[in-house]
Amino acid sequence: MRRPLDIRAAFALSKSMRLVDVDAANDMAMDAIDEAYQEGIADGHRGNDAISLLFTDEPALRRAWQEGQDFAAELAEMAACPGCHDDAGRPCVRHG
Repeated sequence: MRRPLDIRAAFALSKSMRLVDVDAANDMAMDAIDEAYQEGIADGHRGNDAISLLFTDEPALRRAWQEGQDFAAELAEMAACPGCHDDAGRPCVRHG
């Protein structure tokens, strides 16, 4: 996993790349957004709820990181849910 500085730099590079190759730029931006999402998940698992300052002024990176945080919280909730760990194989009423 890349560090926030690398993710931010890749996202900035994708903006410059739009002048040359829009498809490649979109791919680069999506990769950076995915990395920000993964960083949000990893931070969530570590208990870190403070977003990197490098993501705060880029709405796409900020949103992706927050979605990763939300997903990590959902995973933690399901891990602790007795209904999700029903040995009878019935789906959890709350989590499906």
